[in-house]
Amino acid sequence: NGTKVVINDSAVCASSCAVAFLGGVNRVVSETGKIMFHAPYFSGKNEYGQRDIDCDVGEESLNELKDYYISMTDKETGERLFERTMWYCSADDGWVVTGGAAAKLYGIATER
Repeated sequence: NGTKVVINDSAVCASSCAVAFLGGVNRVVSETGKIMFHAPYFSGKNEYGQRDIDCDVGEESLNELKDYYISMTDKETGERLFERTMWYCSADDGWVVTGGAAAKLYGIATER
């Protein structure tokens, strides 16, 4: 019947975890579970040795991510998720959805 993925209470699934979560056929977010999406980025160091985030990953990569979101959800949900994702160019911040009801409403979870 497909893979079931679950974000348990108080757990946070962020970044690549959130993208992988969408690959589950049956997706569940518990009531206090959180999922966070952000734009893809390259990580490096600047001239001061500090972490440097670069979200210029190229149009082809962005189109592939958008297509993946659409294929794992539906056209409307995938496009909305992609647009919200692109607002955040950060390793520490992103679009956070908390709880199964919200995740189902946004089309991220398939069940509560």
